[in-house]
Parts: sequence; structure tokens; C-alpha cells
Amino acid sequence: MEALVFDFDGVVLDTETPLYEAWSSIYQDHGVTLTHEEWQICIGTKGVFDPIEDLLIKVERSSSIGQAIINTQNQIRDEAHRRHVDQIEESLYHPSPGVKKWLDDAIDSKLKIGMASSSSIGWLEKNLEMMGLRSYFLSVVGLGTGLRPKPFPDVYAKACMDLGVEPSHALAIEDSLHGLNSAKEAGLKCLAVPRGMTRNMDLSGADLVIESLEDISLKAVRELIFAPS
Repeated sequence: MEALVFDFDGVVLDTETPLYEAWSSIYQDHGVTLTHEEWQICIGTKGVFDPIEDLLIKVERSSSIGQAIINTQNQIRDEAHRRHVDQIEESLYHPSPGVKKWLDDAIDSKLKIGMASSSSIGWLEKNLEMMGLRSYFLSVVGLGTGLRPKPFPDVYAKACMDLGVEPSHALAIEDSLHGLNSAKEAGLKCLAVPRGMTRNMDLSGADLVIESLEDISLKAVRELIFAPS
């Protein structure tokens, strides 16, 4: 193994639960509900679920509430974003359990470290800086660079190219099915760490599934996944 490539949302920082809760509260403001199962389809990717369109279906587009949503949809999206960011800021940008130790151990082991995400470069750079983690990553790959979102392999392939490693010599750390499929399609090994919104996803296609990076060392995972057969 020559490199680690981290997903961001849900792996390095739990931004997924706050995003769901932000939109769930918007739905509640309009007298309807958004379930975990409905939201899971969009975790780890982009463009497959539009909460405004779903909200309009639930309240009936032609109703007075529906028309009000249509007329104020930009403001509603802005409000959901504000609630999302407010919740993240309340968490004080604490990395997910075990992440900092894994990053330090990777540096000590002279592994290259990258990031591959379906989020925008701006979102990734801002949050990594706020967390004090940006300097660990030799490559940060996200959308806005002409790449397709997960489950397409683009972001993982680009991260490995940036790091100068063959995908088969890199380990992806993921928490969603879209992310797992992206990593495997690009040719990486994959460690799945489902938590929060993805805890009930079937990630059995990963090379190894654990509950937390705190539960196992980088050295142990390296031996389990990359040990000579």
C-alpha cells in the first residue's frame, strides 16, 4: 500500500447528518416529513435527488403552499444551507473518531494521502482548513474540476493520478454505497466505515467493514487488506 484516499463528508467530518437534519426541518416547516431512507439515495453523490422537487410533490405543486415554495425556492435552499453550516459549526469541526490518528500514522508510515469527494473543491478546502487538516493532503479532488460525481470513478482516478500511485496500491476510506462503488470502479481497495446516516447501508462489497477508525489501527488494516496472498 502506497496511499490513503479519504472521502470527506461522513468519513473525515459528519456533515451528512446535519445536512439531512437541515432539510428535514425545512420539510417540517411545510407540514411534511423527509425520511432517512429517502435521503440516503443522495449520500455520496450529486444530482440524483432534489429536495425542493420532492417537497413540491409532497405538498402538491398546485397548492398555495406549493406555489409559495416555487416562488421562494432559492431562499429555501439558502436557509437549508445556513442551518446545515450552523450545525457543523456547533460541532467545532471535530474530525470523526480515529481520523487524526490515522492521518498521523500515515505520515509516519510515509504513505501519500489524498481526498476524493463528490463535494465542491471550495467546500472541501474550507472545511479542511477549519479543521486544521489541510496540510496532510497532497491531493484534494472534488467537483468543479470537470469530473463526474461518485459512483463514477473519476474523483478516485484523479486522486491516484495526482499522488502518482497505481489505484491498486491505494486504499479508499468510504462510508456510502456511491463512494464504495466509485473507489472499486477506479481500482482501489476500500475500507468502509458506515456511521450516522449510512450505518444501515449494505457496504459488504468493501474489502473490510468497520464501525470506526478508532476500532483498528492503520497497520492492522494494511496487513489485512494488502497482505501477500
